[in-house]
Amino acid sequence: MDFTDIIKLIIGLGLINVWVLRYNKKTEYRGGTANNMLEEFHNYGLSKSIMFLIGFFKISLSLVLILSVLISDLTFDFLGGVNLNGIVFYALCLMSVVMVGSILMHLKINDPFKKSIPAFLMFLMSTGLIISMI
Repeated sequence: MDFTDIIKLIIGLGLINVWVLRYNKKTEYRGGTANNMLEEFHNYGLSKSIMFLIGFFKISLSLVLILSVLISDLTFDFLGGVNLNGIVFYALCLMSVVMVGSILMHLKINDPFKKSIPAFLMFLMSTGLIISMI
């Protein structure tokens, strides 16, 4: 396991933690005064459907990152010879975009910077891995 694998696991497991294990729990990083994920999205002015869509993306992208560490350099013949590194690259690109969205939501409701730190760190790690793959 190398440094990039560790970063992928931090991102993936971190988001699984937030979206699965702490979904209905208050944390110091929730937007506004939210006590759970649904309240947080309500504070941002976003619907429950959007919350589920964002959650689906974050969990799916997290699973891609985690599985990429476990499976490593496989080529998926049934996908026309797509290499796992290509899939990971696009997952990281999408993750970076989603994290920018998270940061913007915190800014939208005037949260203190502290509440944006997890999203900001996930963005930096995702972007750093993208740059390392170019």
